[in-house]
Amino acid sequence: MESKALTYEYLIRRAHQCARYGAAGADADTFRNFEKLSSSVAASGSDGSKKYNEYMFSAGKVCAYLKTAITFVLNTYESKLSNDQKTELEDVELLLSYPPTEAKIFEAIGRAEAVMLAIGLFPQ
Repeated sequence: MESKALTYEYLIRRAHQCARYGAAGADADTFRNFEKLSSSVAASGSDGSKKYNEYMFSAGKVCAYLKTAITFVLNTYESKLSNDQKTELEDVELLLSYPPTEAKIFEAIGRAEAVMLAIGLFPQ
């Protein structure tokens, strides 16, 4: 079974049609760091702590990379996207708005990936 970190990496690579590190955020390590901090914050449960701030920063980075990838697909592959697919990607962008949560990020990856696969985008 493919890990969530690799699914994230493939989504970024799929959008930008690049290899690993070929675009900002196009590596699973970015997502692994987010997952690690998420687990740490869940265990400690302390808002306002240094770990919580690091988690929020990491979540923001992941969301920003995902939004950038989605915007890139919307602009670059506009002619391949149906109106429903455009609406779906726009909705996913809104889903990634503040506050970033693990659940929103996982949902966004799944929904965006489905659209990108439907128009034939595969990672390089």
